Amino acid sequence: MLEAAFKNKKFDVSNCIKLGKINPNNFETFSKAEDIFELVRKEDIDNLMKNFKVERLHYLATDLLAKFIKESLDEMTEEEFKLFMKYHLFICERQDMVGLSHHTLDIFRKV
Repeated sequence: MLEAAFKNKKFDVSNCIKLGKINPNNFETFSKAEDIFELVRKEDIDNLMKNFKVERLHYLATDLLAKFIKESLDEMTEEEFKLFMKYHLFICERQDMVGLSHHTLDIFRKV
């Protein structure tokens, strides 16, 4: 939401509110059948997955902070990039950080 809507203006938040795709009070999102992409929150996934006999193994950020420093990533030495990746892998499952990511990965196992 922050980067796509407010920074890069790839979609109009006001219009999405008018179309009923975003709740103006809490910014909860609602996808329509014609939408190509879907904006979801972890609680939406939790609500969906409670209907299945599964346990969550991992819920993690895939791109996380890389999107904020993408230009710098290209300029890093191999050693700097290895340190960045070590840092990323250390924080990517922190629940206070996952929401910063553009994309998340949710891994479940059948029970």
